[in-house]
Amino acid sequence: MRVSCYFSTFFFCFLLLISRAAVADHPSAGFGADSTGPIITVSATTLAEGEWSFSSRLEYLNLKTFTDEELIEFAEEDQHVHSTSSVLTPFFNGAYGVTDNFSLSFRIPYVARNNIREAEIEDHGHEEPLEGTGHGEEAEIHGGDARGIGDALVFGQYRFINTDESALQLALLAGVKFSTGSKSEKDSEGNIFETEHQPGSGSTDVLLGFAFTRKLSRTSVDSNVLYTATTKGSQETELGDLFHYNVGFSYRWKGNQKHNHDHTEHEHESHPHFVWDLILELNGEWQQAHKIAGVEDPNTGGNLVYVSPGMRIGMSGQWSVYFSVGIPIVNDPNGIQHETSFRIISGVGFGIW
Repeated sequence: MRVSCYFSTFFFCFLLLISRAAVADHPSAGFGADSTGPIITVSATTLAEGEWSFSSRLEYLNLKTFTDEELIEFAEEDQHVHSTSSVLTPFFNGAYGVTDNFSLSFRIPYVARNNIREAEIEDHGHEEPLEGTGHGEEAEIHGGDARGIGDALVFGQYRFINTDESALQLALLAGVKFSTGSKSEKDSEGNIFETEHQPGSGSTDVLLGFAFTRKLSRTSVDSNVLYTATTKGSQETELGDLFHYNVGFSYRWKGNQKHNHDHTEHEHESHPHFVWDLILELNGEWQQAHKIAGVEDPNTGGNLVYVSPGMRIGMSGQWSVYFSVGIPIVNDPNGIQHETSFRIISGVGFGIW
């Protein structure tokens, strides 16, 4: 069957992508209209010409922290390691249908990294070893919270294949992340946090990828790949390139039998009806190691894959509320880094036409 062929091919490609196991303390991609379809995976569906869509999203990352003793031990071994308790990121997204096959969207985040800690070994010239070290040096834990407006993103989506009744869709994804975020947040002692902990990176980055959508009567299969090419930002730091790869399965449990997250004039003229979608996604994030003044930091970057069950309820073509829980199944950071415990995403989206 042709449907089975599409599904098998795409799922096999996804398994190849996750065959090696992160971006542990960075928020997910979260692009597009964000009012229908999967929650994290970018759908190939575009907005109808002249239609607006807005959404507000809240993402929470809970991280496995290092103890003070572990951080001191890493510092004694001359390892640059930090620990962050959690990351809370509210987003505001908006999208507009320029044509039926081309949509533009924007995203403005607020980033709150909580309880950032790092050990520092300071030599005060003591002849006898001090507590916490064995080398006549003193170990100190520095840290605090880094909170502020993050970098804004402008994102375009061009659907170049759209078969009868939107059963099969393919779209080109492209975007630019601008240096609008805060780059001067300080720790509890007044020292500026490193760039990787700042809400904004200070760099202008380019995004490019593809999205795939295959819709049946009650089911939709969506997938996308998206590569972010980064540039040098503040403090002579270049955060590593990013590669997001996602696949999502949506099932229309309640509501119209046609699983439709296509935005058409016909749908807008019809009577809205209550819908309830069950969603299951696999979300992958791979990142290169960061470079500081041209020197690679071995304790940055890696690969992280979530399995993310979720649900979306709302009125068709008008509004929706959604919720997703991400559980890491691949947690493979480079070098010494804390791992992710879980991720929670919730939000609300609505359309105007």
